[in-house]
Amino acid sequence: IMPMLQNEVLPYLVDVGISANSVHFVRAWGIGLGRVEEMLSDLTGMGNPIVMIEADGDEVLVRVSAQAEDAAAASALCAQLLKTVAERLGDYAYGLDVDSIEAAVVQKLRKKDLGLALVESGTGGMLTRLLGETEHGQEIIRSTTNADDDLGKMKKLGVSGAKLRKYVPVSEYTAVAIAHGARLPVAAAVGLA
Repeated sequence: IMPMLQNEVLPYLVDVGISANSVHFVRAWGIGLGRVEEMLSDLTGMGNPIVMIEADGDEVLVRVSAQAEDAAAASALCAQLLKTVAERLGDYAYGLDVDSIEAAVVQKLRKKDLGLALVESGTGGMLTRLLGETEHGQEIIRSTTNADDDLGKMKKLGVSGAKLRKYVPVSEYTAVAIAHGARLPVAAAVGLA
């Protein structure tokens, strides 16, 4: 196949003025494939650039690709369409050219030089493992704490026992208090519970 590609296909593409392509991906989460197809239906029938939509596990992947005489021109063809896709998907779109939601989180925190303090309860460390195994994930994680019971939440994270009784252990208030308690000792900008 390589000889055919090198001797036939690539020379043909150069002859017709196409020698470079650009491919970008927008990832979306929390929205179904059918809904994304509806939202972007008018974009999928275009010739160049091309929009393709597919399910990728629990996510939706929108691929935008273009061909042009050089890489810069191909990327320029994709740029406006990528902006339109992201605008239409709104908060469902979480990443451009990333492999996963955890990679997008790590990339964004790393770009802004923000540390992350994690608190997990009843997860067996799953979130720490997901983020930590992501490229550069260890660079952003400042601490990880397991707080499976109320005593741990009080002693490790400084959450008031009275507040735990009032707001119950699984509540928005408790999650915010726990995340705040995790951030302070390690000077992390972001706490996640």
